Amino acid sequence: HVTFAYLVTLGVAWATLQVLGESPIWDMFWADIAATIAIFIFSRLYKNSSFYDAYWSVIPPLIALYWMLEATASGVDSTRAWLVVILVWLWGIRLTANWATFWPGLEHEDWRYGPIKSNAGKWDALADFSAIHLFPTVIVFVACLPVYAAVAMDATSWSKRIDTVVDSVAAMGAQWITVCPYEGDVSQELKEALVGRLVESLFGTRRGDRVWHVSRRGVVVIVDTCADGRQRLVDAVAALPESAEIDEEALKQAVLAPALDDPDLVIIFGDPTRLPPSLVWELAYSELVFLNVPWSDFDAEHVEMAVDDFERRERRFGGVDS
Repeated sequence: HVTFAYLVTLGVAWATLQVLGESPIWDMFWADIAATIAIFIFSRLYKNSSFYDAYWSVIPPLIALYWMLEATASGVDSTRAWLVVILVWLWGIRLTANWATFWPGLEHEDWRYGPIKSNAGKWDALADFSAIHLFPTVIVFVACLPVYAAVAMDATSWSKRIDTVVDSVAAMGAQWITVCPYEGDVSQELKEALVGRLVESLFGTRRGDRVWHVSRRGVVVIVDTCADGRQRLVDAVAALPESAEIDEEALKQAVLAPALDDPDLVIIFGDPTRLPPSLVWELAYSELVFLNVPWSDFDAEHVEMAVDDFERRERRFGGVDS
């Protein structure tokens, strides 16, 4: 009976994860809550709240493994991440084995549960769910958050790279910067996971595939996860109100928001013999500077090189010499 209950519970959690797909932390939180509701139903059906006793040690290893496999960012030390997951699994196996060895069976219920339910009177079901099931679930989930930091969050890569760019351009009077992928074809599920991580790491605001926040220097930082410039145009048109007049200004605002105008300078990390597919709109009037360095090696010196190149140019805004 207990094994079947936990198989159903894990199935409920997995189904919840498949439905959501917004943020690794929040997705797992709601999946955890859904699984708790499932095991609570079994507790009530069998009139034994000790159905929940193994939940404390069964769920954390699975949470750690999910975050490790689904939410790991580039730059995370994989050795460290796997060591953390292994330690959590060893902890969970030990506690679950102790429970399985010493729990007498369905005829036994933890002595603390009875007074909680009897003292609640007609509200015993609510007390059973909130005090015996839900509250411990929330406590254990919060205790698992350091595991997410260890296995899924890149503590330095994105934040330091963005800070470097912001510090370099703020002194030059830049009002906003937008970071886009060069190219790529990723599933919507992976894109949703990436957007979720960006919202959490940047404490940003989301709009579609874009996440942005205002940096400490006052520069608006925009991260666009869409790698298909044509799809960005399609999404921009779809986002316009049906009554809106579709003209260049309306499209510009929809494509670039929350930026207010076309970018003056576009820095492209890659070969200057080809243009990135992620850019379509920006290719019309912006000045392009190609740097054959990866994003992971981009620093303040590269920003200065690109800006120096930009300042030496005579801008024609798409025009040609007469």
